[in-house]
Amino acid sequence: SVDLITANSHLLHSQLICWVIGQLFALWRNRSIITVKEEGALQTPKEWCPWDHIYPVPKGSNVPLYNASGKYCIKLHWMGVWRKVIVDDRMPFDEANQMLLPRTCNTNELWPAILTKGILKIASLDYGGTNRLSELGQCSVVTMLTGWVPEIHATRGAWRLLCGLLPLWKRPALGGDSDQPDHKSHTILLASSMAPHCFASSRSLPELHEMAQPQERVGAKGLTAQHVLVIQVRDEPLVPPPTEPPPPVLQAPFYLGLRHRQCRAGDPPPPPSPPPVEPQFVRVILPLQSADSNTIWMEYREFEQAYQSVVLFKKPSNYAQRHISTNLHLKVEISNTISSAPATGKKTASLTSVKVESPEVPDILFVDSAEPIEVLFVLSSLSNWLEGGKSMFAVSRSSLGPRASLAGEDLHDQVGTGATAQECVVAGSLTVEPYSWRNVLPTPPVLKVATSAVATASLSLPAGRHCLRLRLKAPVAYHLEVLSQTPFVLSTEEGVISHMSKETKRFQSHCCRLMEAVVSGIECGGENVPEEEESLLEVHKALTQGQAKLLQASIVKTLQMQANRLGLSTDMLFAWKAYLAKLYGSLIPSLKPSDQSELDHIATMIADIDHNEKLENEETVGVLKESVKLLTKHLEEVGTAAFGHLMKTLPQLVDSLPFASDEK
Repeated sequence: SVDLITANSHLLHSQLICWVIGQLFALWRNRSIITVKEEGALQTPKEWCPWDHIYPVPKGSNVPLYNASGKYCIKLHWMGVWRKVIVDDRMPFDEANQMLLPRTCNTNELWPAILTKGILKIASLDYGGTNRLSELGQCSVVTMLTGWVPEIHATRGAWRLLCGLLPLWKRPALGGDSDQPDHKSHTILLASSMAPHCFASSRSLPELHEMAQPQERVGAKGLTAQHVLVIQVRDEPLVPPPTEPPPPVLQAPFYLGLRHRQCRAGDPPPPPSPPPVEPQFVRVILPLQSADSNTIWMEYREFEQAYQSVVLFKKPSNYAQRHISTNLHLKVEISNTISSAPATGKKTASLTSVKVESPEVPDILFVDSAEPIEVLFVLSSLSNWLEGGKSMFAVSRSSLGPRASLAGEDLHDQVGTGATAQECVVAGSLTVEPYSWRNVLPTPPVLKVATSAVATASLSLPAGRHCLRLRLKAPVAYHLEVLSQTPFVLSTEEGVISHMSKETKRFQSHCCRLMEAVVSGIECGGENVPEEEESLLEVHKALTQGQAKLLQASIVKTLQMQANRLGLSTDMLFAWKAYLAKLYGSLIPSLKPSDQSELDHIATMIADIDHNEKLENEETVGVLKESVKLLTKHLEEVGTAAFGHLMKTLPQLVDSLPFASDEK
């Protein structure tokens, strides 16, 4: 086991050290789900260990080697890739000769202090940056040591999310134990009492005042950490309810005869009993408490008031689609001059000019789906760089102007390391806005992200086709990851145009559901068609009676034109024509009536196709079922062609369809 609490009690007043220790504890407890690959030909995965990030490591060993020269290399994930951070073994001590970096009870172990120095070297670039409520800024120890992507959610209303990710507590059987829950998903879940930058301004003063009491109550339980590890949920009481109802209790003073008192006509009605509340509890681990008392159950109502955000760490490989955009090749022109100091006569080098090109690369994000879309943006921004203890990219406050907060909220209060009180470090930003080739006017953005370290933001889009422009800015460099379970394209305008010419996903889905509803009646023998009326009405509800009649003719025409390619015989075409006539004959009266002009226009188009043949014998029904076997793999294709013919014939129909916005 790794104990970072016993020997570091004098450091627990530091918010930064508490965050480092707490997230190291979360990683150590979940090390079984964090697999790393050993260096070698076989690439055998093994459990994660914190000292695996420290080098040099001798061959054939997994433990870093003590370096007498005091130089170590730390492997940390930063700006999208694994990087080498060089530190030394010089340690700070206070006046009581206590080390000011974490350590274990074994004084010979150096890995906690060495690893923390590498983490702080990266975190120092964001000190006092976009998240003023945290000393660590927006840096994450979990992300640095695993490369996992953080997803930030507000705790309010996140019960269903937690139930989908965490194991559900079950009452143990006789002699059983449910104290050790199994992992339901490969996710590390932390709850933070410090609001991230995206939630810092979303809480009103009454809400913050309301949060004080639950925080005091959980503080009385020993919950002093700024974040906790959430491991389990529970929707039933720990103690089972009694099987028999409790005996009635006489209300005193029953001897005065008040038991038989009846309500008079003028008495107010008794107050209604409150609705029953479903038990909702979460099980959390306090990283800064001893192992025998660090696990408690919290009522979810108090949990969501005491903690403002829930951070989910997931593997990037868990997402079906991933796109990376990086700009690390910025031109920095530095000219040095040599001058002599008047007192010593020594020559010193001074920095006279720095010219930085701020990137602004617009990209086009194209996504098309028949289901709701969720896109996660992970922005890493290098906004500061220190040379000789001085920030090279700090700008004066007066030069920012009154609207400088566009790069990040509360920009005038962002004073980074190495910047003076009159200077600040500008945050990198990502702006996502709708994009259209037909509209040259600017549109309001749908998402804004600002950070001087790492920030994530999730964008929820309705089903359909969306085209968005991404605008990226960073003082020094940036790294952007776009993750989603929905296929998307992130490219230039020329690369997106080829995808815009394809049929929309909602149109294809609608056509596929249309043909599936039509074919489902054949499985019933062609005689029990009314059983499929619900699905048929759903896909035809936007059509009028005349338009449905034209769609029937379009399906027949499509089957005739593609009969040779699909392998349909003349008997099959006859069976389909007869089946569609009966199907739409029972469906059309349930639709909206058409006006006379539309009926006359449609009648001229389907005069040679409108038949009323009937399915007379079982042989015809058998032929129809044989044709379905040939069409099963081509239902979407046939439906798209038939519905496309309908839309070309009646262009005014497009506006009434559910996917009309996609077609435009």
